[in-house]
Amino acid sequence: MSASWCAWFLAAALLGAVPSGADDTATADLQTCLRQLRSADRFERERALACLAPMAREDARARRAMVGALKDRYPEVRASAASWLGGELGPDAPNEVVTALVDALGDDEGRVYEHVVWAFGKIGPGAIPALEAALPTHNIAAAWALAEIGKPALPALIRALKNPKTRGPAAGGIRTMGRKAAPAVPALIEALGDPDPGMRALILSAMRPLGRQAAPAVPALIVALDDRNHLVRDEAIVVLEAIGPDAAAAVPKLWAMSRDTQHLDYQTRMNAARAVKKIQGQ
Repeated sequence: MSASWCAWFLAAALLGAVPSGADDTATADLQTCLRQLRSADRFERERALACLAPMAREDARARRAMVGALKDRYPEVRASAASWLGGELGPDAPNEVVTALVDALGDDEGRVYEHVVWAFGKIGPGAIPALEAALPTHNIAAAWALAEIGKPALPALIRALKNPKTRGPAAGGIRTMGRKAAPAVPALIEALGDPDPGMRALILSAMRPLGRQAAPAVPALIVALDDRNHLVRDEAIVVLEAIGPDAAAAVPKLWAMSRDTQHLDYQTRMNAARAVKKIQGQ
């Protein structure tokens, strides 16, 4: 081979002009995985998903096949498809994958939507608009997915908290997010005006993981101690206890509750007494 021919061959190879057989091999591998995904054996289908996952980022055929597996009759396969899609594509997941995963939040099998929620945590903020739009239909599952994404999703949960139709799942998502949800305290205080006592108790439970960060809610919590519903009163006591010394303004009311044998049951009185000790650092 002449020197000039060698030089051309090297340059062409570097530019990708010389067929290497890699594309043919990749196509053959894809076809093998797709055939495996059509197997009657669900374990083979799960293995097929693992086979397709490394190709999903670059090959739309692999992605479509994996999205199709979200509707497999076996929950194990559906869960596996969700995990591979989220884990492999991450923030680069295209809209059709995000849409399919949002639909999968309605899966009746808990283990499936748990994997879907995990997948959204891997996809991240790019999925927030779709999940926020899904809150009215997919409720707590969409809220958990937003919580899995973390702090970037908090504004969406706060907006949902202000809507009576999505307030419940939003409160659940904020509670799941934990201390990262501290900026939601003003919206949680406002939501305590909900006419449903069950909803008020749920809103209070969302404050519980915030601990001292819920201190701005102390005046509203003192009001909640007089709520006619015992669940609301009990949740308010627990939140005040979690706040600790910054809830000192509530001590007189809590102390009176701990001694009110005429109107309050034993457990509520004991909770109030314990909260006083915690707030006073005893």
